[in-house]
Amino acid sequence: MYKLHIWKSAIEDGFPKRDEETYEFTKKPTFSDMYPLLDCDMIEILHGYDTVSYTHLTLPTKRIV
Repeated sequence: MYKLHIWKSAIEDGFPKRDEETYEFTKKPTFSDMYPLLDCDMIEILHGYDTVSYTHLTLPTKRIV
């Protein structure tokens, strides 16, 4: 499953207003699938994961003085 998150930001009555819309796709969405949902001329694609991997973090095994 793929999710498309659209974050919108605007100023209303002098205060920032932020909205998020989420759309789910059963297959990887194409640009043709996404453009009707967006009101812009550029798409930035970010890859995300539901879990965090800490395998890249290592602690020193020996204290260096």
